[in-house]
Amino acid sequence: MSVGKVHSSLTNISENLKPKVSVGESQPHVFKRVLEESLKIKKGSVSDKPQTGVSKNLKFSRHAIDRMFQRGLSFSSEMLSRISDAVSKAKSKGSKETLVLTDQAALVVSVKDNTVVTVMDKAMLKENVFTNIDSTVIL
Repeated sequence: MSVGKVHSSLTNISENLKPKVSVGESQPHVFKRVLEESLKIKKGSVSDKPQTGVSKNLKFSRHAIDRMFQRGLSFSSEMLSRISDAVSKAKSKGSKETLVLTDQAALVVSVKDNTVVTVMDKAMLKENVFTNIDSTVIL
């Protein structure tokens, strides 16, 4: 799934929430269900198979999407472009797994697959250890 498609899907989520909310259903559960319906993702799968090549094809794993919604994170199209550029820089330096730090979040990215593996908000960064990372890009 391309960055643009993820951003477009995230933009439409709030519009889809109101008509689909059932009385007594928890909001995180509803949000996740609506996302899955919007993206047509089957449970337990990755959002889309990673594509190699240009970083503009940045993908988000199922796990990363779940973490974004659990933590209330979203990225503007400008920020997604900056993240994609950061992954390109890491790739040009020979990186395989990079940590991209933004002002609001940290993203662990598989550079060779152009796939965001997981996402954390700023609060989660304290006293956290990142392993299997061979580079860091600070935005």
